Amino acid sequence: MDGPLDRFGVQAGDARPPIIRCSVVGHDPAAQAIDALAALEFSEVGLDRATNGSLDWAAGNGTVDVALPPVAPDGYPA
Repeated sequence: MDGPLDRFGVQAGDARPPIIRCSVVGHDPAAQAIDALAALEFSEVGLDRATNGSLDWAAGNGTVDVALPPVAPDGYPA
């Protein structure tokens, strides 16, 4: 997950704000994101459950909502 946040993944849906971007990440980047959210004292975080949170995004002049649903081996959310 390197690079600017507003270039992560692919844009999904309407191009008007709020912009939605989606991607699938592997275990290691997902674990790093989970660890970062846990360090910020988000509750209900883990690789075995849907993890959601909102973070201040100074560079974007607002917030960013993060959703990390676990994905089953067939590629669908668990």
